[in-house]
Amino acid sequence: MSSYNSTNTKILATVEQAGGNVRMLLLRECESGRHEYVIGSYFQQRPYHGMLGYEHVDYEWDWGHYFDGFESAARYWLGEVLGEAPGE
Repeated sequence: MSSYNSTNTKILATVEQAGGNVRMLLLRECESGRHEYVIGSYFQQRPYHGMLGYEHVDYEWDWGHYFDGFESAARYWLGEVLGEAPGE
């Protein structure tokens, strides 16, 4: 079971790049209440069917970049993932 899943993590954006590389921007609320933003590559969603009807979707990726703030995550997403120059 992944610590990033549909119960504690929201998918903010996705884009599919060449070769089927699905990139995503996630917002995860940690148990401490801290927010963490993740941009990952080769994103996959895996259904989890637990006991007593506990179901969610686990999020997985091959590699990622982790950010404490939305602004730095958004800048990376716009520049590195979408290829947009600042101010576009």
